[in-house]
Amino acid sequence: MYKKILFVASIVLGLTSCNGDYTDWVQPEQNTQQSAQTLNVTIANAASQTIDIASLGGDSIQLVQFGLDEKVDSVKDGRLALKANDKDYNVDVDCNGKVAVEDLQKAIVYLYSPAPTERTVIGVVTATGKSKTTDAQLTPLYTPLKSGELTFVVKPQAPVIESAYYLVGTVNGWNINDQSYKLDNGGGDVYENSVFTCVIPAQGGENKFKIAPASANGSWDGVFGAVSGAETTMGGQISCPGNDIIIDEAANPGAKYKITVNMMESTYAVEAVPEIPDPIYLIGNGSGWNHEVCPVLAWDKDKQAFTGYAYMDGDFKFTPRAAWDGEYNGNDFAQDKCSDNITLNGGGNISFSGEAGIYLVEVSLENRSIKATPYVWRLVGDFNGWNANDDAQKLTYNKDAHCLEITGASVNANGWKFTSNGNWDVNLGGDLNDLQYNGGNLSAVGTTIRLYLERTKSTKDDFKLHATVE
Repeated sequence: MYKKILFVASIVLGLTSCNGDYTDWVQPEQNTQQSAQTLNVTIANAASQTIDIASLGGDSIQLVQFGLDEKVDSVKDGRLALKANDKDYNVDVDCNGKVAVEDLQKAIVYLYSPAPTERTVIGVVTATGKSKTTDAQLTPLYTPLKSGELTFVVKPQAPVIESAYYLVGTVNGWNINDQSYKLDNGGGDVYENSVFTCVIPAQGGENKFKIAPASANGSWDGVFGAVSGAETTMGGQISCPGNDIIIDEAANPGAKYKITVNMMESTYAVEAVPEIPDPIYLIGNGSGWNHEVCPVLAWDKDKQAFTGYAYMDGDFKFTPRAAWDGEYNGNDFAQDKCSDNITLNGGGNISFSGEAGIYLVEVSLENRSIKATPYVWRLVGDFNGWNANDDAQKLTYNKDAHCLEITGASVNANGWKFTSNGNWDVNLGGDLNDLQYNGGNLSAVGTTIRLYLERTKSTKDDFKLHATVE
């Protein structure tokens, strides 16, 4: 049974049906000789209980009670105008003062969040009153009725979502105490971003799992599994309790498997990850959010990560292709496994707080990590006494050409190289068309030198670090 929260009008007669004649209520016909009437309704705020949407037992709830005096025949359906956090939302109110529970839930989620937290809501009710008349020659007046500011408390309906979940199954010997395979959402409000992910290795045979909340503490109570019929579909609904989720590795071969769980929608999905993954695209503010020119990170087998140089400047994310039909956002990573200049924002863009420039980026979807290491490149050689920390020889990023560049260079044929971060730990030399780490001295002479470190869509399959000298 639902609670009735009433805003009581100061006018005291009973309600009528919603089926009155309101054909012309917006622009009513009136006898020009009829004297104007004023239908004032003052609605007092009488809310004294919290509206817990999860406990309501019907499709609607009465929020307003209109009282009618001798001047008012009936009230037309109106609306409840709500405002919070610089956002507005209107909810329909019928002539009996009822609102749909579904509409109220949507309003609170939009204005605040889906979290099952009590919210103090402020609103104003507006409706239209139809006046009474005993004179057959007069057309009834239709007058706006408006309440004062109303305040009531609502708690939206939502499942309990914890800050982290853990995968337990074949991969860890069904050890309910093992937290090696953590599913998390990248930080932030779990009700704003309820998607949790992790990556597990293939098992070469049977591969089953369930999902344990962080609060399990060694107990199987509260553990989620697949609903009946969704155990082997590589995706479907989950429930608590539920059946083992089964990855059919023969039908869906992969070196690893990405598990995605949406706790708000109670769904799961399994995606096979190949042994040598295709490159991923680092797209963001630094490349103007353009897949044609954004940096591409290739798979490094030794590091078991995607790596590559990238110009970083503000927000970014990753995509598996040069398109927007898939994304890797903050919820695919863990904040404690990212470098300090990376901030995860749940399912939205990933924030980069470092100084704009060239970085070596390393990304592991399995370990849920992002590392961005700055590299400041300079020229060094016979022309400056082989001073690796000469700021006069620093290259700057050319956003139009997507490369590092220096003009007015004074390199000579006696030898020079590219070096980074003011030391010799990372340097490039050898062939201008195929630069190598710790390569030999370069001898080309020119005043404009460009260094190309970023792999892009057009060069992703055969890219080599290279430079031009003019």
